[in-house]
Amino acid sequence: MEAFEKELENPENNRKECDVLILGGGPAGLTAAIYTARAKLDTIIVDEGIVGGQVASTYQVANYPGTDGVIKGIDLVNNMKKQAVDFGARIDDMQALVKVELSGDIKKISTGKTDYFARSVIIATGAAPRKLNVDGEDKFTGKGVHYCATCDGAFYYDANVIVVGGGDAAVEEAVFLTRFAKR
Repeated sequence: MEAFEKELENPENNRKECDVLILGGGPAGLTAAIYTARAKLDTIIVDEGIVGGQVASTYQVANYPGTDGVIKGIDLVNNMKKQAVDFGARIDDMQALVKVELSGDIKKISTGKTDYFARSVIIATGAAPRKLNVDGEDKFTGKGVHYCATCDGAFYYDANVIVVGGGDAAVEEAVFLTRFAKR
Protein backbone atom coordinates (compact mmCIF):
# COMPACT_ATOMS: atom_id res chain seq x y z
CA MET A 1 0.00 0.00 0.00
CA GLU A 2 2.62 2.43 -1.14
CA ALA A 3 0.05 5.24 -1.54
CA PHE A 4 -0.18 5.72 2.24
CA GLU A 5 1.46 8.72 3.80
CA LYS A 6 4.50 8.02 5.93
CA GLU A 7 4.08 10.97 8.31
CA LEU A 8 2.57 10.02 11.67
CA GLU A 9 1.05 12.26 14.29
CA ASN A 10 2.85 10.29 16.98
CA PRO A 11 5.98 8.46 15.78
CA GLU A 12 5.83 6.17 18.85
CA ASN A 13 2.43 4.75 17.81
CA ASN A 14 2.03 1.52 15.88
CA ARG A 15 1.05 1.96 12.25
CA LYS A 16 -1.69 -0.13 10.65
CA GLU A 17 -2.94 0.15 7.09
CA CYS A 18 -6.12 -1.38 5.68
CA ASP A 19 -8.73 -1.04 2.99
CA VAL A 20 -11.64 -0.63 5.43
CA LEU A 21 -11.54 0.59 9.01
CA ILE A 22 -14.75 0.04 10.97
CA LEU A 23 -15.31 2.23 14.01
CA GLY A 24 -17.49 0.22 16.39
CA GLY A 25 -17.72 -3.49 17.09
CA GLY A 26 -21.40 -3.99 17.82
CA PRO A 27 -23.73 -5.97 15.53
CA ALA A 28 -23.60 -3.31 12.78
CA GLY A 29 -19.81 -3.10 12.82
CA LEU A 30 -19.40 -6.88 12.94
CA THR A 31 -21.87 -7.30 10.08
CA ALA A 32 -19.98 -4.73 8.01
CA ALA A 33 -16.74 -6.58 8.78
CA ILE A 34 -18.23 -9.90 7.68
CA TYR A 35 -19.15 -8.44 4.30
CA THR A 36 -15.99 -6.41 3.69
CA ALA A 37 -13.63 -9.18 4.79
CA ARG A 38 -15.58 -11.71 2.74
CA ALA A 39 -15.07 -9.41 -0.26
CA LYS A 40 -11.32 -9.76 0.37
CA LEU A 41 -10.91 -6.21 1.61
CA ASP A 42 -8.31 -5.84 4.35
CA THR A 43 -10.60 -4.97 7.29
CA ILE A 44 -9.95 -3.78 10.84
CA ILE A 45 -12.58 -3.15 13.51
CA VAL A 46 -11.66 -0.60 16.20
CA ASP A 47 -13.79 -0.42 19.34
CA GLU A 48 -13.25 1.62 22.49
CA GLY A 49 -14.55 -1.25 24.63
CA ILE A 50 -14.85 -4.97 24.16
CA VAL A 51 -16.45 -5.93 20.85
CA GLY A 52 -20.15 -6.64 21.05
CA GLY A 53 -21.96 -3.43 21.82
CA GLN A 54 -25.13 -3.34 23.89
CA VAL A 55 -26.29 -6.76 22.75
CA ALA A 56 -23.29 -8.39 24.46
CA SER A 57 -24.77 -7.49 27.84
CA THR A 58 -28.31 -8.58 26.91
CA TYR A 59 -29.28 -11.78 28.68
CA GLN A 60 -31.47 -13.18 25.92
CA VAL A 61 -32.22 -12.00 22.41
CA ALA A 62 -35.44 -13.39 20.96
CA ASN A 63 -35.92 -11.11 17.99
CA TYR A 64 -32.72 -11.40 15.96
CA PRO A 65 -32.95 -12.85 12.43
CA GLY A 66 -31.12 -16.07 11.78
CA THR A 67 -31.30 -17.41 15.32
CA ASP A 68 -33.39 -20.31 16.55
CA GLY A 69 -35.61 -17.96 18.54
CA VAL A 70 -33.68 -17.26 21.74
CA ILE A 71 -29.95 -16.73 22.06
CA LYS A 72 -27.84 -15.14 24.77
CA GLY A 73 -26.51 -11.78 23.67
CA ILE A 74 -22.92 -12.80 24.32
CA ASP A 75 -23.36 -15.97 22.24
CA LEU A 76 -24.77 -13.95 19.33
CA VAL A 77 -21.81 -11.56 19.51
CA ASN A 78 -19.31 -14.41 19.72
CA ASN A 79 -20.88 -16.04 16.63
CA MET A 80 -20.68 -12.75 14.70
CA LYS A 81 -17.12 -12.09 15.90
CA LYS A 82 -15.97 -15.58 14.87
CA GLN A 83 -17.56 -15.20 11.45
CA ALA A 84 -15.86 -11.82 10.86
CA VAL A 85 -12.47 -13.14 12.00
CA ASP A 86 -12.86 -16.34 9.96
CA PHE A 87 -13.30 -14.17 6.85
CA GLY A 88 -10.10 -12.29 7.74
CA ALA A 89 -11.19 -9.21 9.69
CA ARG A 90 -8.90 -8.06 12.49
CA ILE A 91 -10.25 -6.67 15.75
CA ASP A 92 -8.54 -4.03 17.86
CA ASP A 93 -10.65 -3.50 20.96
CA MET A 94 -10.01 -1.32 23.99
CA GLN A 95 -8.85 1.49 21.68
CA ALA A 96 -10.16 4.97 22.51
CA LEU A 97 -10.13 7.30 19.50
CA VAL A 98 -7.94 10.37 19.87
CA LYS A 99 -8.10 11.91 16.40
CA VAL A 100 -10.17 11.27 13.27
CA GLU A 101 -9.29 12.75 9.87
CA LEU A 102 -11.77 11.72 7.18
CA SER A 103 -10.73 14.10 4.39
CA GLY A 104 -8.58 12.96 1.50
CA ASP A 105 -8.18 9.61 -0.22
CA ILE A 106 -6.54 8.04 2.82
CA LYS A 107 -8.37 8.42 6.13
CA LYS A 108 -6.33 8.75 9.33
CA ILE A 109 -7.61 7.59 12.70
CA SER A 110 -5.44 7.67 15.80
CA THR A 111 -5.79 6.00 19.18
CA GLY A 112 -3.41 6.23 22.09
CA LYS A 113 -1.46 3.26 20.71
CA THR A 114 -2.03 3.06 16.97
CA ASP A 115 -2.32 5.25 13.88
CA TYR A 116 -4.68 3.68 11.35
CA PHE A 117 -4.64 4.55 7.64
CA ALA A 118 -7.60 3.38 5.56
CA ARG A 119 -9.08 3.93 2.14
CA SER A 120 -12.61 3.75 3.63
CA VAL A 121 -14.09 4.20 7.10
CA ILE A 122 -17.41 2.79 8.24
CA ILE A 123 -18.84 4.47 11.33
CA ALA A 124 -20.93 1.99 13.34
CA THR A 125 -20.49 3.37 16.83
CA GLY A 126 -23.99 2.43 18.01
CA ALA A 127 -25.62 3.88 21.06
CA ALA A 128 -25.59 3.55 24.80
CA PRO A 129 -28.55 3.83 27.13
CA ARG A 130 -28.69 6.78 29.47
CA LYS A 131 -27.96 5.45 32.95
CA LEU A 132 -29.81 6.50 36.10
CA ASN A 133 -26.66 6.36 38.24
CA VAL A 134 -28.49 4.81 41.21
CA ASP A 135 -27.29 2.17 43.65
CA GLY A 136 -27.61 -1.35 42.26
CA GLU A 137 -28.13 -0.30 38.64
CA ASP A 138 -24.96 -1.97 37.34
CA LYS A 139 -25.48 -5.05 39.50
CA PHE A 140 -29.06 -5.56 38.27
CA THR A 141 -28.64 -4.58 34.63
CA GLY A 142 -30.11 -7.49 32.68
CA LYS A 143 -31.60 -8.88 35.88
CA GLY A 144 -34.45 -6.48 36.57
CA VAL A 145 -33.02 -3.26 35.15
CA HIS A 146 -33.46 -3.07 31.37
CA TYR A 147 -33.15 -0.37 28.75
CA CYS A 148 -35.25 -1.82 25.92
CA ALA A 149 -38.91 -2.71 26.30
CA THR A 150 -39.04 -4.29 22.85
CA CYS A 151 -36.06 -6.48 23.69
CA ASP A 152 -36.96 -7.45 27.24
CA GLY A 153 -40.64 -6.64 27.83
CA ALA A 154 -41.77 -10.25 27.51
CA PHE A 155 -39.73 -11.14 30.61
CA TYR A 156 -42.17 -9.06 32.65
CA TYR A 157 -45.42 -10.77 31.79
CA ASP A 158 -48.00 -10.07 34.52
CA ALA A 159 -45.45 -8.11 36.60
CA ASN A 160 -45.50 -4.59 38.03
CA VAL A 161 -43.08 -2.47 36.01
CA ILE A 162 -41.71 1.05 36.36
CA VAL A 163 -40.54 3.07 33.36
CA VAL A 164 -38.14 5.90 34.15
CA GLY A 165 -37.96 8.80 31.74
CA GLY A 166 -39.87 11.84 30.65
CA GLY A 167 -39.58 11.99 26.90
CA ASP A 168 -41.35 10.43 23.94
CA ALA A 169 -39.17 7.32 24.14
CA ALA A 170 -40.24 6.62 27.72
CA VAL A 171 -43.91 6.96 26.77
CA GLU A 172 -43.43 4.65 23.79
CA GLU A 173 -41.70 2.06 25.99
CA ALA A 174 -44.46 2.29 28.62
CA VAL A 175 -47.18 1.83 26.01
CA PHE A 176 -45.36 -1.18 24.57
CA LEU A 177 -45.04 -2.74 28.04
CA THR A 178 -48.83 -2.67 28.47
CA ARG A 179 -48.82 -5.80 26.28
CA PHE A 180 -47.01 -7.71 29.03
CA ALA A 181 -47.01 -5.98 32.40
CA LYS A 182 -49.83 -6.16 34.91
CA ARG A 183 -49.25 -2.55 36.03
